[in-house]
Amino acid sequence: MAIWTFEIPTIVFSRVMNDFSEDLKTKYKMQKIKVNGVTTWKNFSTSQVSETPPIFPYIIIIELPGAERGQDLEGSSINGGLFTFQVDVFDNQSESRAKNCMAEVTRIMKTMRFSVNTMPSFDSKPQEYRMTARFSRVIGAGDRL
Repeated sequence: MAIWTFEIPTIVFSRVMNDFSEDLKTKYKMQKIKVNGVTTWKNFSTSQVSETPPIFPYIIIIELPGAERGQDLEGSSINGGLFTFQVDVFDNQSESRAKNCMAEVTRIMKTMRFSVNTMPSFDSKPQEYRMTARFSRVIGAGDRL
């Protein structure tokens, strides 16, 4: 089993959270915390289920089921895979805030050479503004994000 495939979601999540515009983090008063000496942000998650109330804008990055790509003759390891992520941005103030955050996530995903499978679109309710997009790309065992 190729362990490298299990690291991809953490790498993608970290890149989005850490490369997210400092200007937007400041503008939207995103909350920074330290956990075990590591700085993280309360506004980002890898789970649709939260044990604490979300801090808006709230950005969820979830890996969707993928598929192996580029198998060699032995077939004993995973040489590449098709990775897909769904990103949901929630806000409780406006669609424009959700849209600005999604634009920033899209920018970061494109720097990692992801394709946009499902263009960002709104699925909002009163006082719950939600924008969703899906990104995918083939990643090889030696590729760097």
